Parts: sequence; C-alpha cells; structure tokens
Amino acid sequence: MTAINLVASSPSVSVGNAVLSAQQYIDVDVVSVNQTFNLTSIIVDKISHKKVGNIQWGTFTWSATASLYTALQYQSTGQLVASSTSAVIIDTTGGTITITDLSINTWGMYIVKLQITSSDNAYSIAITSDAILVKNQTSELFEKIGMILKFFSFSCS
Repeated sequence: MTAINLVASSPSVSVGNAVLSAQQYIDVDVVSVNQTFNLTSIIVDKISHKKVGNIQWGTFTWSATASLYTALQYQSTGQLVASSTSAVIIDTTGGTITITDLSINTWGMYIVKLQITSSDNAYSIAITSDAILVKNQTSELFEKIGMILKFFSFSCS
C-alpha cells in the first residue's frame, strides 16, 4: 500500500460574531384593558431565520426591555404598564426571552417594541410585536377561524 499526501489550498476564512435577530414567538392578538399578558421572543440567525437554541456564550448576560412602539401614523393613547409581578425571564438554553405580566390601560391597537441586549453590547436587537388589539372589558369579539365572517362589537366610550 502506498501512502499519498494531498494538500489542498483555499483562501482564508474569517469568522466573526453571529449576526442575530429576534422574532415574536407566541402571538398576543387580543386583550382587555388592564388584562396582563406575556411577550415571548426567540433569538434567530438573521440570514436563515433559524432559531438559535442556546444563547449562553462566554461570560455575558442578556437583558430585555419593553415599550410601546411610537412610530405609528395613528397612535393610541394608552400606556404600557408593568405590574409588581412583571419580570424578564431569559432561558439561555432554549433561546427565549419572555417579559411577563404587562398590560395596556386604554383600548386601541398597539405594537410593543422589545429591546434585547447582551451585557457586553455585542448584540442589541430591537423587534416589534405583532399588533395587539386592546378592547374594553365589556366589548365582545367573535372570530370564526377559517371563515370569512368576523363580528366585532365595541362600545368604546
């Protein structure tokens, strides 16, 4: 048996930080005024949009904040309210960031902005939620999934 050494040459490859983004993970479509809800997002690869399952690298930590998205043409007048039980839960092995027990104090249509940041400032990811309809406690909202018919009854005063 004869041994042959083969050498392949190729241009050098540089490796940098992953390019990350985030996506809303669980939809929050409709809530009542002052009803608490949670917003969950996942970290994804910005190019492939594939979920990054483990976001625990090195020694940095993750943090997140939530605020109402204000760049809307028709801005609703409510405020995003954090309660005494509100918390930011970061599951580094699952790659999820959840902000719990938020509410909005006035009816209208809202979008929430989540800002996710690593402690070393290598990553600063801003995402916006899907639209959240906030209705009065006494308002009725019926939606027949899979049908064209939708019925909304609001008494917004």
